[in-house]
Order: sequence, then C-alpha cells, then structure tokens
Amino acid sequence: MSFTEFPIPSVELSTIALDARNAINALENTNAALNTTIASDLPATLVSLGASDGENGASDAGKLAKFDANGALAVSQSINLSTAVGSVVDADAIGISQASSANASKKATLATLWSWVVSKIGAITSISAGGAWTFGGQMELSASQAASTANSAVSVAIGDSRYGTAYVGIKTESVSSTNTTPIKLTSVTLPVGMYQIDSCIAATSTLTGNGGYMFGLRASSNIRITLFEQYGSDTGNTTNSIAASDSTALSQREITSTSLLTNKMQLMGLLEVLTNNTEVSLEFSQSSASAVANATRKRSYIIARKIA
Repeated sequence: MSFTEFPIPSVELSTIALDARNAINALENTNAALNTTIASDLPATLVSLGASDGENGASDAGKLAKFDANGALAVSQSINLSTAVGSVVDADAIGISQASSANASKKATLATLWSWVVSKIGAITSISAGGAWTFGGQMELSASQAASTANSAVSVAIGDSRYGTAYVGIKTESVSSTNTTPIKLTSVTLPVGMYQIDSCIAATSTLTGNGGYMFGLRASSNIRITLFEQYGSDTGNTTNSIAASDSTALSQREITSTSLLTNKMQLMGLLEVLTNNTEVSLEFSQSSASAVANATRKRSYIIARKIA
C-alpha cells in the first residue's frame, strides 16, 4: 500500500498527512533539480580543477580528471583510447608515474622512451632465447672479437685468418693465340698475406709449325714466390723445376718447340702478397708468332688459399 493510499481516520490526521506529502514531493523535486545541475556543471568544474593543477593545465584536465562513484579521483578511468593512430613521431608523448617524484603523473616523449630502451639494450651482457632469429640487415662483430672459446662467434676477418679463404679463378672457355701477345685467362685478387697456390694451363695445336707455347703467372704488384713447376707434353717426359723469387711480378715458362701438339704448365707452392688487392693472373700466348694457332684447353684455373 502506497503512502497516498493509507487510510486517514480524522480531519486533523488528514491535514498532517497532506503536509507531509507536500514536503516529500518538494524534497524529490529539489533532488532532481540538484542532480541536473551537478551533471551539467561537472565537466566545467573538472576543467577548472585541471587548470590549477600546476602541471599540464586545462588542455589535459578533461582527459585526465574524473571522479569515480565514491568521489575519488580515478585517472585510469578517464583516458580515452577509442581513437587509434596510424603512426607516431618522436615528439608524441605517453603518460608515466614518475617514481622519483612520489609517483606523480608526468608525460614522456617517445624520443625519451627510445633513448631509455637503447640504453637498456646496450647494457645487456648476455641473452638467452629459443627459436630461430632472422635479421634483415648487416650484423657485425666488434673489432675486439676473438675466437677464444668453442662457442665464439666468428667474423669474416677471424674466419679468413683461422680457416683460410679460397680465391678461385677459372677460364671455362678455350682461347686461341697466333702471336706473342699475352692473353689473360683468369685471375684472383688477393689481400696481403701468404697463400698456397695451385694452378694449371694446358694447350694444344692441330699442326706442327705452330709457334710454340708461352705460359705465365703475372702479378699486378711484386710478390714473393716459392713454386714447384711441372711442364711438358702429354706424350713426353714432364719436367720439374722451381720458380722462386723474393720480388717478382712475372714468372714464365716458354716452350720454343714448334712441333709439339700438346703442352702444359702446373704451378704449386707458396705465394706471398705484399700489396693489398694484388691481382694474380694466368696468361698464355705463342712463343713466336705463327698462323698455326695454339689453343688452351677448357678450364684453366688458379686457386689461392690464404694460410697466414
């Protein structure tokens, strides 16, 4: 039974009840008006609060200042994340709780955040992670890196000095000569260091009176060599010799006979490069010019393996 339906036993009580009902209705109307006023004034009040907070001012107050149901300031409930951005720049900022300032709310730019991340990465002394890692750019070890343990990473320089790099030159085609002008067959370009050399040139002619054979090892700068040399025809005896020098740019083997239909030169041994990026090449020509051509066999080659 509602209040208005309660039975009234007398005129006096009826008058009292009417006054009570009027008072209750007036109070209800006053609360409704008060609630409407609070709802309309609250945003402006919060902006005013933010404008006097001594830090970010009114521009941030509408975003950060909001009260929860119990009347306490609830910053975490007030940040609007409904709009996403497609990209950010260094000047963009994020909110932080700064421990050194009693956890005061502050902002930090992304540039500041990135500097902090880089400093943390630079301070890493060891890392352990599973799975395969893929890197799109160049990875380099510092100049102080050394192959000191079984698990040491090896740079190109360490690998070259420790295990040796093979430099290979191959002339896959046949080359013909009818004069004494040297023809460069193939070459390797070598850094300073000591190398183990293996090379071979073989040539043929279809007729006698062919002009003979000239085989050569040429360097663009002076080199040091101690080479074991073999040369001769396919059917004849092979001759052994030593090519040695402390400073040379050319070592040749000349076969003057014009009646041999085959010949070859093979060099094996040590070669020391004194000037960085020295080109070492194999060359071929006739010993004396003749219209009867001499032609190299396919796959003349030179292999240089760095050993020191």
